[in-house]
Amino acid sequence: MRSLIWLAGLMLVANTALAQSAGWSRSGSSSSNSSNSSSSSSGDGFLLGTNASADNVTRVGLMLELQSDPGVGSDSNGDSLRAGTSAIDFGVEFTTSLPSLGSMVRYHASLVYSNFSVSGPDSSLSVGFNGFKVAPLGFGWAFPVYRQGPFHLEIEGVVSALEFQFFSASQGGDSATDLIFSTGFYGQITASYGRAYLSLAPVGFDLTWLNIDTASTFGGSNTDTAGGLAPEYRFQVSGGVTF
Repeated sequence: MRSLIWLAGLMLVANTALAQSAGWSRSGSSSSNSSNSSSSSSGDGFLLGTNASADNVTRVGLMLELQSDPGVGSDSNGDSLRAGTSAIDFGVEFTTSLPSLGSMVRYHASLVYSNFSVSGPDSSLSVGFNGFKVAPLGFGWAFPVYRQGPFHLEIEGVVSALEFQFFSASQGGDSATDLIFSTGFYGQITASYGRAYLSLAPVGFDLTWLNIDTASTFGGSNTDTAGGLAPEYRFQVSGGVTF
């Protein structure tokens, strides 16, 4: 955890330095008619409970995500397909405001590389998988909390309607693939200074509703499919630049 805090601080410092060296700045003052600008709304200070609008932004950044999954569904024999899963994801995220849908609405998308380990039904076997996770259809509702000059603080609830994950592993003459479909929910806090931003999502989870697991050996191959809703808890930190 200390290393994650150190990494988050380093990302914010690096992004702030990048923004300042490029000569970018954002005015902290605003007027009542500037709801579509990046520093819109009704003045500085605490804004919760007011009619202040969220910043109109487009952001690109790097993200780190930690996942923990207690298990996903059952196969045709009634055995758990994944008795336990832990993952580390690293990739890029994209966020942009959707003013046509309201001043608080944001679109989110991300692409990450994932490395995770899977424990067998009896926890006696652990296999490492590598793959990708794509989240192309996320929508958030952002609420400004505090503004003072170039410093902005907001909270946001995000629903990632569709997440697609593909993983593979091989060992000796055996191989396996995992195809996972899920829907994600998380809340995040975002602090921005000028053009640099840092987001922390300490509370989030995915609901896996379909998992297709295929294993191939010298003796043949078999495929198990699990349905239902299984939770996957996650912690996420990201940072980057606002355009």
